[in-house]
Amino acid sequence: MMRTVPLTDQLMQEMARAISKGKMIQEDGRLPSETELSQQFGVSRATVREVLARLESAGVVVRRQGIGTFISEPVRSQPGMIWGWLDQAPAFIDLISASGYDADCRLLSTNTLPAGDIAGYLNIPTNEEVVVIEKLFLADDTPIIYSWTTLAKSLVTTCEEENTLAPETFGKSIYEVLQQHCGHHVAYQSSEIHAIQADTVIAGHLGCEIGAPLIHVVEIGYAREGLPLFYATHFFRGDRISFRQIRIPTFTIEPLEEVLDKR
Repeated sequence: MMRTVPLTDQLMQEMARAISKGKMIQEDGRLPSETELSQQFGVSRATVREVLARLESAGVVVRRQGIGTFISEPVRSQPGMIWGWLDQAPAFIDLISASGYDADCRLLSTNTLPAGDIAGYLNIPTNEEVVVIEKLFLADDTPIIYSWTTLAKSLVTTCEEENTLAPETFGKSIYEVLQQHCGHHVAYQSSEIHAIQADTVIAGHLGCEIGAPLIHVVEIGYAREGLPLFYATHFFRGDRISFRQIRIPTFTIEPLEEVLDKR
C-alpha cells in the first residue's frame, strides 16, 4: 500500500474495498482474526486493532469478545453500497475507487456567468464572473453523484482566456484545479447535509425515479487563511451511497448553584 496517507487510513480504504466486494468475509459474516489481517495487509496488530475500533464505532463491524469480528447487519443487508466518512473529503473518484468500483467522471459542462446569489459564499461582488463546473460521477457505469462546483474566474491564473473552460482544465478534481491553475490548496471545507427527493432534472442525470431519496451536500472550500475557494452542491443517490461518522458523547456539568437549587 502507498504510504502517502496515514497507515490507518490506508488500511481503512483497503478493508472498505474488500468488504464492499464481499471479500474476506466468511459465510457467517465473520472477518479474519487480527493476526490474519495483520499478515494479509503487512501491518501491525495494533494498526489492525485501531482500524477495527474505528469501524466498530461507525457501525460497520461488531466485535464479540472471545468469538471474533463480524460485519454489522445493516452493512450486510445493503451489499454494494459505497460509503465514506463525514470528516473526510476525498475526491469523488477516489471515494468510488476505494469502495472497489470502476470510477468514472463525465464533465457535462463548464460555463461562466455573473456570481449573483453565489457571490456571498465566495466573498466576491455579485457582478464578478464565476466558472460553473457540472459533472456526473459513475460507479461501474452507474451514475451515483451529480455535482456542480463554482469558483471565481479571477482565481484561474494559469490558463489563456480561450482555454479557461477547456475540458483538460476542469475535468480534474476541484482540488487539482485549484492547485494547478489557481495556486491554492484547500485546507478545510464546511458542509451542510440535507435529505431531499430527486426532481425531474436530477433524476434524469442520476437515472433514478422522480422522488427517489437523495443526500444533498452543500459545501464551501477554504484556503488556510480563510479565503473561500469554491462553492459546490452535490446530489448523492441515497440507495447507493452512505456516509458514516464517529461521534464522541459529551455531557454538560451544571453550575453548582443550579444543582443546589434543585434540591
